Amino acid sequence: MKKISILIASALFGTSMAFAQVCNGNCRNGEGTYTWANGDKYEGQFVNGKPEGKGVLIKANGDKYEGEFAQGKLDGKGKITFANGTKFDGEFKANEKTGKGTIVFANGDKYEGSFNADKFNGEGTYTWAASNDRYEGNFENGQRQGKGKMNYGSGASYDGEWNADQRHGNGVYTTNNGNVKEGTFENELFKTGTYTYKNGGAKIEYENGVSKR
Repeated sequence: MKKISILIASALFGTSMAFAQVCNGNCRNGEGTYTWANGDKYEGQFVNGKPEGKGVLIKANGDKYEGEFAQGKLDGKGKITFANGTKFDGEFKANEKTGKGTIVFANGDKYEGSFNADKFNGEGTYTWAASNDRYEGNFENGQRQGKGKMNYGSGASYDGEWNADQRHGNGVYTTNNGNVKEGTFENELFKTGTYTYKNGGAKIEYENGVSKR
């Protein structure tokens, strides 16, 4: 079963203002550029000595955030471009992805939907670039959880319940040639229900993962 790419944390703003190397402009209340001794640099608006409003933060490792700040943290709408090529465009709260957003990973995988505490939480859509598999439904703490539909690049599909990123509960699995498994799944395995063949309409009953043929 395909797993979802690990979500990269967005807590970019972690350097203490006490270790500044250079301040150009008004870094107290106004606009300026603040450079840390480690090479991190912020350019934008300040309130009471902290980034507040709109600005750009460029980390020494190449990560870049452009958007809104509140009390020195990523807060509001913004965009992150990570040095490895991963990109995020969406909403933040206290340095974490929280709200609506879209993340495109360096390998081409894409998630679009709801975030909470830096993880996929709520309704969203995840697409795997290599296989063209696509899941649309509910997520919890970065995993498929609850109800959702998976359309596989092979032409097969599953529409039903999920638990911890696996098909688990009531659902319908349709193979790429049109055969249908309808019933209860447990940790990816078809446990109880009916397997119906498209050609001829033959049906096989399953109980505890074993056909009753």
